[in-house]
Amino acid sequence: DRETKECRKKREKKVKSTCRKAIKTFHGCGSPTTLQKLACLDDVERYISGIVRPEAWAGTPTLESLFPLVSPFLPTRRFWVRRMEGESERSSHAPSPPPLHPAIAPLSFLLGRWRGEGEGGFPTINSFRYGEELHFSHSGKPVIAYTQKTWKLPSGEPMHAESGYWRPKSDGSIEVVIAQSTGIVEVQKGTYDSEKKIVSLQSELVGNASKVKEITRFFEVVNGELSYVVQMATKLVSLQPHLKAIFNKL
Repeated sequence: DRETKECRKKREKKVKSTCRKAIKTFHGCGSPTTLQKLACLDDVERYISGIVRPEAWAGTPTLESLFPLVSPFLPTRRFWVRRMEGESERSSHAPSPPPLHPAIAPLSFLLGRWRGEGEGGFPTINSFRYGEELHFSHSGKPVIAYTQKTWKLPSGEPMHAESGYWRPKSDGSIEVVIAQSTGIVEVQKGTYDSEKKIVSLQSELVGNASKVKEITRFFEVVNGELSYVVQMATKLVSLQPHLKAIFNKL
């Protein structure tokens, strides 16, 4: 009997420990949507079985017999309503976007997320079509962050990606650095016209590229549409059109 009592105590201790882990997971990782789906004890048991080693339940009482012990600690619907209201209140107090730095105001026509389609080609490669998304953002500093990604059409398979920074100057000049997913790095300089909404870039350096020698980029916004033309030169081919695309702002 003594051994039986000790075994029972150990088993109950193990079960309680398992329940504590489950409760902790409920509070720390569970979401209102997840918990509202747990309509019955079977659902709860399956959920807990998924987050705790199945062996921990072997030879122990079912969750149903432990429910009176566990239920006082499980989050209630009221708990989640309060929590969701709190999250909503916190989100309403989210920090406002940083003010636009005067230095990048002339290029504000670029800011935002753009999506469109483009065409590519070159004398040494086959022509192709692609979808593309551009994102120009700022953090209140005198520089614009730039990211880009493309995908094959119509399959949607990921293709090229690049990111960098655009730094306009008050005299109408601009400096741009771009890192491509291919390993190529560009340092470009050029000019911009805020009234005509155009940016013209010429590579000063094309690094880590054995074949590419020169890249130019021309951006323009007309009637709310952003377009660009990219030209490229290699060891074997002089400067030629390589990419062109048209975008609408999202």
